[in-house]
Amino acid sequence: MNTPVHRNVQQNRDSSLSFTPSSFNGKEKDYESGFHYYGARYYWSELLTGWLNVDPISDKYPDISPYSYCHWNPIILIDPSGKSDRKFVDYETGESLGEIDDGVDETVRITQEDYAMLQKMHTYDENGGDEKYTKYNEMIDKYSIGKVGYDIAQTAKQYVGSTEWAYDVRKDDFGPGTHKCNKFVYDILKKCGIDIRVNGRAPTAAEWTSSSTIEGCSIVSGNSHLGDVVAAKKKYRDATGHVAIITGIDPNTGKITTVSAGKSKVTENNFGESLLRTMSWGDIKYESRAVRRVD
Repeated sequence: MNTPVHRNVQQNRDSSLSFTPSSFNGKEKDYESGFHYYGARYYWSELLTGWLNVDPISDKYPDISPYSYCHWNPIILIDPSGKSDRKFVDYETGESLGEIDDGVDETVRITQEDYAMLQKMHTYDENGGDEKYTKYNEMIDKYSIGKVGYDIAQTAKQYVGSTEWAYDVRKDDFGPGTHKCNKFVYDILKKCGIDIRVNGRAPTAAEWTSSSTIEGCSIVSGNSHLGDVVAAKKKYRDATGHVAIITGIDPNTGKITTVSAGKSKVTENNFGESLLRTMSWGDIKYESRAVRRVD
């Protein structure tokens, strides 16, 4: 017989041949069987275009063969582990952007820009040796992918340039001549289905920084995520500080971008980055700070 299995067994007995454990797709090849090991299943690259084992979660996809590789679509999709795919759809339109094989069976909304970044991170991790999946998983976590934090960040970004929360205009129970950065945060959270109040009203900047419990959110001591609320306390004549929403985190440098309501309009700024690094923003020095995350 001259099947791949018999050829590989014969080659393995020949000490003059070099041994290369990783070949097809960079996966380790079992030279006794001729199959490539992907972690969850075996693949026979020399003969088949599907898996040799049934998908461990095939019951969730009754309309797809449990042996199919990338849903029979290897030009568009990848499957480096043999496990399930996370499906991504455009945040605005709901149209499919693609799938990434990371063992998580869920569908999430995401911007095209963030999806492209995730793809790059996943590709890097696949070739990253001991760092495999580290950068990709870190971005999934910090960007709050599939969680309400991502929605909070995207909603806040939609209002950049808006004058609805300007100092000289009325916004609901906030009259002209009042700073409304806390009202902006409250309204954005409310648009995402989250109603966080202190004594029946929007928390002030100072209250966001307080160690006191605010029902519905918790103080964060570790890494910041998209959708987190970052606040600083300082006594002004007509304000208690400043508060913003984290809307961006550079996956390479870790630098934070925030969105907040200023005196004339809503801006995208470096308030959070500056505050967390230096306890200041521009020439303003703050007394205390805090980052809170919706529970």
